[in-house]
Amino acid sequence: MKRTTFLLAAAFVLCGISGAMAQEASAVVAGTTTPKFCAGNEMRVTAKLNSIRGALAVYYGDTEGYYPETLKALVPKYLPAIPAISLCDEKNAIVHPGSRRVSDVSAVSPTDAGGWGYVSDRNSTSWGTVFVNCAHNAPSGKPWYQQ
Repeated sequence: MKRTTFLLAAAFVLCGISGAMAQEASAVVAGTTTPKFCAGNEMRVTAKLNSIRGALAVYYGDTEGYYPETLKALVPKYLPAIPAISLCDEKNAIVHPGSRRVSDVSAVSPTDAGGWGYVSDRNSTSWGTVFVNCAHNAPSGKPWYQQ
């Protein structure tokens, strides 16, 4: 077990993976849950979601009532990067490992691809809405996409 842990740590260093992402990747490789990682997961994801929503609000004001075609249009002026998120379920199992994926959708309806969902359709009543693209429940029991 120590050898496996050492080899994983070495591989993460070589790939530039550290911190929570390394802990998560270790759990995925080992096929285990990570209660310690998942404990603050919902707060971290909500904070990242709020940062994107804030950037969208500023963009909307700067462009006099328009949302961007894609979330990537917010980078780097409004956000340094699209935040990566990992999602845990109610059982503290990682259901979607770290992702910056943005799925372009026509309504706030998760495709369960992980990452973010973004409604860029100007004809949609949800135009400009960003949400967590996951149909699983968060550790609190509330569906991720309803955060």
